[in-house]
Amino acid sequence: AAAGARAGAAAASAAAAAAAAAQTGTPGPAESDPTGSAPGTAGEGTGARGGTAGGNAGSTASAPDPRLESNRALHEADLVLNEFRQQLRADLRQAATRSGVPSALVPELRARLVEVRADILAGLHP
Repeated sequence: AAAGARAGAAAASAAAAAAAAAQTGTPGPAESDPTGSAPGTAGEGTGARGGTAGGNAGSTASAPDPRLESNRALHEADLVLNEFRQQLRADLRQAATRSGVPSALVPELRARLVEVRADILAGLHP
């Protein structure tokens, strides 16, 4: 179970890295279409290229929306957290049926999760 907690902590760290990348505006491969626009903004980009707006409108249409990127990262982090919870819960239940779960594991789990949370929060507020 401790190994599962370590694996989950690594997954949570990966989620933090993804969230940090999203906050810095670094698009991932699935986060932009071939034109460089964020998905869902193709209509806006077409209008700007068609000359319906003047000046710099074409350059803003290809820039990813930071709110969209943030929402995607939040959704992905939520999926990672749910997957971690489900996997660790299954591991703990399996251990309980085989040999039991030592009571000392709970404080260790709590302490490690507090550490992971602190690391994630530090990544959110550099």
